[in-house]
Amino acid sequence: MVKKISLVSVLVITFTNFSIAQDIYMILKKGTFELNGDVIYKKNALTLLKKEDKVLNESALIVLNLDNRFVQLPIRDKAYSFSEVNALFQQKNKTSKKVSDSKSVSSMLFTEHLVKHGSGTSKGSTSRGINDVETFYAPTDSLIVVEDSVRLQFGNASTYIISNLVVKNMLTNETIYDGKSQTKNSHTLNKLKPGKYSWSYTLSNKAQFLNVFIVADEDFKKSFQNDLQNLELFVKEKEFDKDLRELLLSEFFESKKVYRF
Repeated sequence: MVKKISLVSVLVITFTNFSIAQDIYMILKKGTFELNGDVIYKKNALTLLKKEDKVLNESALIVLNLDNRFVQLPIRDKAYSFSEVNALFQQKNKTSKKVSDSKSVSSMLFTEHLVKHGSGTSKGSTSRGINDVETFYAPTDSLIVVEDSVRLQFGNASTYIISNLVVKNMLTNETIYDGKSQTKNSHTLNKLKPGKYSWSYTLSNKAQFLNVFIVADEDFKKSFQNDLQNLELFVKEKEFDKDLRELLLSEFFESKKVYRF
């Protein structure tokens, strides 16, 4: 017996062609779902929903067609048929509004490759919380900062910084900061210029670190903020639930290699 995972986010995509029958595809975003008893667990893979299929929705589903309209299935632990999925899509499509840049938003979020029923593996996120490991630090190497300030994080509840925190501009070799951290696990730097920065320190477990982050230039910041605004409009207009909205935003930041704090 396969153990079910309680939190699931699956994307369903419909491609409309006036000369052929409508196809419906599903994209798994988190967890697993069942298709005719087969467990689908490969993240971001397209899976075709055939007319005779039944899909067990354990958490959330979304629907997309060629004009980039989406819907999320609301009922957990329900087996949906093709006609039920399509009917809900049609119902939502009547009242949905088209996002200004929905095509580019969808391309940012969803990888379109096919898998057979019951196949695929899921790769977990690399994000970690401050309490997970003694050697935690953020931003991880070469993440991009799009704000004028950055909060450096290090260690966890059982480890703390014992040395000065040293931050340098790697292009100019200018020392931006050399002193004690504001708290045992974090320090915020303000008014940083675009460029590449190193930051070094020693923790109470004697582990030494030399990390790197990048402060974006104005062109990158404007482009990123524009994409982020489109995405936020997209998830708001589609009325996705809180878990799915957060998942899509996290994936967006990861895809752009931008530090989120």
